[in-house]
Amino acid sequence: MKRLILYLLCLIICLLMPLACSFSPGLSDMETRLYSNPAGYHITVPAGWQLIEEDRQSAVFAAPDNGISLTIVSELGGEAYYGLPEIGDMLLAQLPGSSSPWRISRTITDTEDKLRLAVTGKDEYGAEIALDISILQPYPGMRYYLLFAAGSTATVEQALTGDIIKSFGMDEDLPYLYGLMGEWREAEQEAEQETEQETDR
Repeated sequence: MKRLILYLLCLIICLLMPLACSFSPGLSDMETRLYSNPAGYHITVPAGWQLIEEDRQSAVFAAPDNGISLTIVSELGGEAYYGLPEIGDMLLAQLPGSSSPWRISRTITDTEDKLRLAVTGKDEYGAEIALDISILQPYPGMRYYLLFAAGSTATVEQALTGDIIKSFGMDEDLPYLYGLMGEWREAEQEAEQETEQETDR
């Protein structure tokens, strides 16, 4: 969870974009493209959405007018003993970008392997920020976070985001994900050692 928060702290601040825009009803009414990620999943997004950032554990998309963004964060080997509602509460407590506490305005989906929340907050000028957050857990401790953000007078279009979330699917099985988890942990340990060595100099 701590690794996830570090990624979100870096990404979400620049994604709360105060622009108004309108959206098509759903993916079926627009040109789309399939995005596949080495973290073992694929997802369908509007063809016009730009992939603006991608690294080992995250991918960030933005609509052409920057009115809405999607951040996908992969967490492999997270705390398996917490339920998704508890994970959601911890996530909201750590999210930056709102001048008031984030508030769950609606729980859209709440099952053992999927939690989807409509969340609201306010920017420094008092304008509302809307988030649509899904936590998907295809395997215990293996979670994928889909965070849609829209600011000001824009709203997160639930028909479109719902279609995008439904398009999320796994390409890899659990043994692959365990192997990938080991690679990520090894890379993180090496990075931490390098940081410690630079600090000691």
